[in-house]
Amino acid sequence: MVSVKFFGYSSDVNYIEGVKMEVEDAFGMTYPNAVCEATVDAEAEEFEFSYTESWSGPDAIDEDVLKEICNNHELYCSVYVGEEKNKSYFYDEEDEFVYE
Repeated sequence: MVSVKFFGYSSDVNYIEGVKMEVEDAFGMTYPNAVCEATVDAEAEEFEFSYTESWSGPDAIDEDVLKEICNNHELYCSVYVGEEKNKSYFYDEEDEFVYE
């Protein structure tokens, strides 16, 4: 199974909910059938939005959509195949956008 996970850092519940709605809108425009599961670790001040859909593989996911979401919300993103990380993206204030 292929999944896309966006990660961020905050303990502000209102901020996290706002980002979640904006990410769901942006990601949902391209992938309306993707299912989102949100996880918040208040103690570590981290949150994660995990999306799953029946993608054929990591290359079926539009990198530009991921890059735009990362840049607009200063998030990290990883594409997983099963439990193994395949690709990662993140926003860096100095370098703007970074791809691993």
